[in-house]
Amino acid sequence: MLKYFPCLLTLALVSPLVAFAAGSDDAAEAEANTDGEVMLGEPGPRCISVHRVRNTRVLDGQNIVFELSGKEAYVNHLPRSCPSLGFEKRFAFSSRISQYCDTDTITVITNMGRGATCGLGKFYQYIPPEDFEAPADAGKLEPLEN
Repeated sequence: MLKYFPCLLTLALVSPLVAFAAGSDDAAEAEANTDGEVMLGEPGPRCISVHRVRNTRVLDGQNIVFELSGKEAYVNHLPRSCPSLGFEKRFAFSSRISQYCDTDTITVITNMGRGATCGLGKFYQYIPPEDFEAPADAGKLEPLEN
């Protein structure tokens, strides 16, 4: 029993953290689906097949666009900003199941080698900036008061 104690202790310490992290997703979904210049559409799938991905594009330190075959695109909104991802704009991924899932991690690739490892977040339908709806008064000029 003593040789299993460290494993049981680790499990006892990590389990509440996993339960807390899983419960916090509902609060994040309740927020508006905007993040700076990125507009998030309807929630997407939990996983995307690696074989369907034609291209990935890092928008910033917290958003990656996955362009799929068939003109589909999803943005993955990382739960936290990933150090150097927005600057480096490239990452590595490995999986045994050939899918990008919201529970997987990516590793930033830097000129010096490997950078930060960060967790993927939820996938949302991607809405390109040119498809944002501008407010009705956008572009109107107001007269200057003397």
